[in-house]
Amino acid sequence: MKTTDHAHSIFFEEIKTPFVIWRQEWRWGTCVSLPLLLLYLVTMPHTVTLEDSGLLITTAHFAGIAYPTGYPLYTMLGKLFTLLPLGSIAFRMHLLSAVMGAVSCGIFYLCILMLVRIRWIGLFMALLYGISATFWAQAIVAEVYTLHVLFYFSILSLCLKLKENFHSALLYTTAFLYGLSLSHHWPLMILGSGCYVLILYERWRLLLSVKHLILSFLCLAAGLSPYLYLIIRSQFEPYINAWGLVNNLEDLWWYITRQVYLQDRNNVPWLENFIQTTKYLKFFGKQLLVEFSIPGCATAILGAVVLWHRFPKKLFWAFLFAFLSSALLLKIFQRNIYAGFTRDMYLVYQLVPFGIAIISGSVFFKWVQELPQFSKKHKNLFLGLLAFIMFSWTFITNWKQNNSRQDTFAFDYARIVLESLPQNAYLFLGGNTDSGPFLYAHQVEKIRPDIQLYSQFAFSLNNRLYSIRNNALEAITILNQFIEEKKTIYAPTLHQDFRHTLPSLNDVSFNGLYYQISKDSVPFPEGKNLLNDAQQFLDNQLSGKYKNSWPSIRTDILYFFCDLVLSHKQDHPFLYQHPACQSLIAQRFFAQGQLEQARDLHHTLIEKVPPPFLDSEKWHTIYEQYFVAAMALLNQNLEQTEGESPLVLANSMQWEVDLVYPIIDMYPQCHNKVLRHLLEVYLQVPIKLPVSQIQEKFGHCAQLRPLLDMANRFQ
Repeated sequence: MKTTDHAHSIFFEEIKTPFVIWRQEWRWGTCVSLPLLLLYLVTMPHTVTLEDSGLLITTAHFAGIAYPTGYPLYTMLGKLFTLLPLGSIAFRMHLLSAVMGAVSCGIFYLCILMLVRIRWIGLFMALLYGISATFWAQAIVAEVYTLHVLFYFSILSLCLKLKENFHSALLYTTAFLYGLSLSHHWPLMILGSGCYVLILYERWRLLLSVKHLILSFLCLAAGLSPYLYLIIRSQFEPYINAWGLVNNLEDLWWYITRQVYLQDRNNVPWLENFIQTTKYLKFFGKQLLVEFSIPGCATAILGAVVLWHRFPKKLFWAFLFAFLSSALLLKIFQRNIYAGFTRDMYLVYQLVPFGIAIISGSVFFKWVQELPQFSKKHKNLFLGLLAFIMFSWTFITNWKQNNSRQDTFAFDYARIVLESLPQNAYLFLGGNTDSGPFLYAHQVEKIRPDIQLYSQFAFSLNNRLYSIRNNALEAITILNQFIEEKKTIYAPTLHQDFRHTLPSLNDVSFNGLYYQISKDSVPFPEGKNLLNDAQQFLDNQLSGKYKNSWPSIRTDILYFFCDLVLSHKQDHPFLYQHPACQSLIAQRFFAQGQLEQARDLHHTLIEKVPPPFLDSEKWHTIYEQYFVAAMALLNQNLEQTEGESPLVLANSMQWEVDLVYPIIDMYPQCHNKVLRHLLEVYLQVPIKLPVSQIQEKFGHCAQLRPLLDMANRFQ
């Protein structure tokens, strides 16, 4: 297709002024928003969920300060919604996401209309976006991402209008909304702002005039004003304040710039980051099929081709930039390991790229409708059938995943643990797995108010033992003194930093669901029907009552319940259906010396379960125990055969070595036991091992350096 000015003018011949379009089309936008809002209300959970839901609900309920960037605008809106006389506090906060999501799709319809000028295509594609897997999942839980999408596509629609027909009022409105968006989720917004720059590039002389620059800056600054909430609210010391109170501009800057996350970021080497990014992009490509079906992905790809040929090139590059912003650029800059949790975490960042894919698909629909080779009847029949397949496929697939009305997974987990603890217990919360559900159940639903909650790393609660800015020695001293006085504390999970903070003389035991940490060895509390509750929890999971959003966190929790059931020497059908539970069974075989059973079950997990399903530390245990069991059994078999040469032994071991080697990339930690085993085997048996690559990746590890030095000399 050859791009000409004539073709371009025909394509845009129905353009009207931006103000006329908004006056006429907002009613059609509500035709998108209202049915989607109804859908979200029907499928919305009525209690706390996973992700950051519990943290955000509790923060809004107490009008507190959320985790960086503080999300002041979201917290204030959330507080207003918690005052509605509708259902539980959790339901009201979920409703906020639903309203933002539904309105986002109405605005999204206007964005599509600015491009294709065909109302039915805009309506269909906006509805398709609203029922896509991840958008739907985010629109029914208390989270910050539907509000981010609302800002992103609102600003995109205004930029498209400014490109068509510049007006100073539109510019100032855009600047104000952009400031508001930065007071919500500035990293994602800034990362995707190149799209706006490319769209408005032709208007740069008007944009850079002194008057427009000054007034736009003032409007943007006004949009940033919600950040003042963090300082004002800190004066009243709210119960929830994620990383401490904001008492001055330095604290405010520390919060807004997310310094705590920069300190904790896992800065893997750039080459390793490239490998991890490649793995993530494979997952992202597969996820597009889940979001919109195979025909939907095909239309998006074909639409990109049409966009390149029929639209101005700057518009193509603008949409491509928006698509890659969080789908690729964010992963590159974050430099972390692709694993179960990071997979789930990055998925919720992709709402804008998924929307851009839908816009691309709408361009394909427009192109088909304009084809002169076919009759209008045939084109409408083809497009109608394609739209029906795309919509029904997407809706049916995602309904099963997102109908979370009965999902009480997170709340049940928190309730069972809280009810099992002794009177006046001290419960130390960890990270995403437990903080949110426990905070909501304890502080909002008032389950076990006698228990006192603390954070393992000074997070969220105002009654923190020490600040995130305390050094490690100060934290250890404070925690030691606390345990000396209180005798026993409990923790659903033990964060790695918290483990290092614990005094070495403490007795630490685990009953499957939580740890008990005390000065001296004491028996675990019996708990209120703890085992029966755990079995009922697994029954609910087996029956399909619980959904599968954030599978990495759910897997961790299911792992705990399976561990509890197995530790009581009980049986349950779920134990044999879930990989996390099967790995526990395999570990018990290994501990009991049943090496053949342990090897076979571990081998099944390695061969049949996708690596991100479990976190990297659990995978490391599976691979390490498999290799130890396999080597022991192999040596037993070879001892029964006299006169075997080292070459025969090496050939026998090489297959096992190749099978477990991927854990070196999956778990690139200095305490990787599989790597130690491999190096030890390499020094004794002539197996093939990429020692130079291992040296490059693990040469900084002091505990591995002696083995690596010997391996290098051995080459």
